[in-house]
Amino acid sequence: MGARSISELPLNGRQSFTLVLLVPGVQPTSSGSNGFADASNQAFSRLKINGGSTTGNQFLLDGAMDTLPTINEVSVIPMVDSIAEFRVMTNTLPAEFGQTSGGVVNLATKTGTNELHRTAYEFVRNDALNAVNRFAVVNTATGSAKPKLRYNQFGGTVGGPVWISKIYNGHDKTFFFVGYEQWHQRSASIGYNTVPTPLQRSRDFSQARTSTGALIPIYDPNTTTPNPAGNGFVRTQFLGNAISPQRMDPLSLAVLKYIPLPNVTPQKTHSQMRTIPFFY
Repeated sequence: MGARSISELPLNGRQSFTLVLLVPGVQPTSSGSNGFADASNQAFSRLKINGGSTTGNQFLLDGAMDTLPTINEVSVIPMVDSIAEFRVMTNTLPAEFGQTSGGVVNLATKTGTNELHRTAYEFVRNDALNAVNRFAVVNTATGSAKPKLRYNQFGGTVGGPVWISKIYNGHDKTFFFVGYEQWHQRSASIGYNTVPTPLQRSRDFSQARTSTGALIPIYDPNTTTPNPAGNGFVRTQFLGNAISPQRMDPLSLAVLKYIPLPNVTPQKTHSQMRTIPFFY
């Protein structure tokens, strides 16, 4: 695969090694490692090539081994605009390739030419361009039903002959090629969590009930005594199922200020409180 095809193919996150997934017989073992904002190479490195071992593949960059020997993880992932050729060999390997029981993935980077060439790019993903998730809930703070997504991937390359005025002219002899890339991401996901209700924040758990409507009793840990009727221990329930002020931990009360209030109506009449109160 040549440089033009490599640069024009749509790649999620522009992770150059994801090109290997276009080859027949290559199967990823982790669907979550598709390149987009993937900071770890270990899951992606575990590819099955023609049914071979996930740790038996060889990744080469300009002919040199591009893996960590201990776990066979891809070590360096070059930027897409710096790749001149990409090749995947899945079987019947030439004699010069070895140290593998799977396939060989070989990348060759660009070199400078007799003319100066420059590229610059930025790829953007933004929730303003996304559709609304059907399960999304409007964020009361922002007024939006879309999870936040700000993804900017930008960089550039420059290559040409080495030329130093009045000292050296590398035309037809010496060349250079350099590139720079960076990406920034801010994102959020849709999720539901149980938080204390205003009544529970005031230590009153008289309305804390199970999904069947049964009261969830709150016991005083300072009243723990051996069970007179058998094994184990028993505790006395707080009067009115409300925690005494003396039992509240000041640190927990300080943390409670940063826990948001409920912003969605429960789907059931009675919801179960799954947070555990903090005591002395």
